[in-house]
Amino acid sequence: PSGLTTNAFGFRGRQLEVDKPEQTVRIAFVGASTTVEMAALPHSAPELIEHWLNLWAETQGLAVRFETLNAAREAIQSHDIRAIVEDELLPLAVDYVVYYEGANQLQPSHLLPHVAIEGEYQLSAPPPGLIGAFDGTESADTTWLDRLSSFSAIARNLRSIGRDSQPLTEPAKPTQTVVLADGLDQDPFPLERAAELLQLGAIGADLDAIQAALATIDAQLVMCTFSWLAYDGLTVDPVFGHNIHVQLNCAYWPFRYRTIERLAALQNRFYRAFAQQHD
Repeated sequence: PSGLTTNAFGFRGRQLEVDKPEQTVRIAFVGASTTVEMAALPHSAPELIEHWLNLWAETQGLAVRFETLNAAREAIQSHDIRAIVEDELLPLAVDYVVYYEGANQLQPSHLLPHVAIEGEYQLSAPPPGLIGAFDGTESADTTWLDRLSSFSAIARNLRSIGRDSQPLTEPAKPTQTVVLADGLDQDPFPLERAAELLQLGAIGADLDAIQAALATIDAQLVMCTFSWLAYDGLTVDPVFGHNIHVQLNCAYWPFRYRTIERLAALQNRFYRAFAQQHD
């Protein structure tokens, strides 16, 4: 129903042969929804990267072609990515695997043990009427125009016109402090203590397994830091940024933008330390 189409491998993107052609570099991208991207988009980033790399090779006069595989899936975590690499990518003779994921193991329940929050609150449940609902979904805060917008472009345009033109700002939230054990907030990140923070112990074990699996076919793991759109003072467009506002302030209630930013930065520091240790 989302419009996603896949190739014969079950990956998003164009059809590819099982056997990698001669003089070809095959790059696989793994991750979750941020990597597989919205089905409504005509192309995901890995497909555009393939096109760019081949244009670059031509301008450099290189007798090489590039193929990219988008092996990401919505809502998965590092242990799922590990299975995809081991079961689906190794047989395809990939040369590089690019790991880009950092959201599904940085959920509110993962943040909570590291944040001291004053007063009463309910996780992922802001006060009624404060935030609203995601576009195209039904909830107690959804209007008839929201519901109709799932089926009607006219309704979507009317809803856009009816919204306030002022940027959406972060609402007032409970006072809170990030609480970390001594030594966890250092740079480089202490990899031997990864299990003490967020889901980094589990992620690290899966990255180790992915690294070992790729070594059996002389392939290289490429780590990426993960970009979180959350920082103190963030404002978003009331129409085009509506779902961002709902995600940060409803799904991640009562965490402040700067709290999410701080813990996401620590996760990225872990990724950097892992990449540095494993070259």
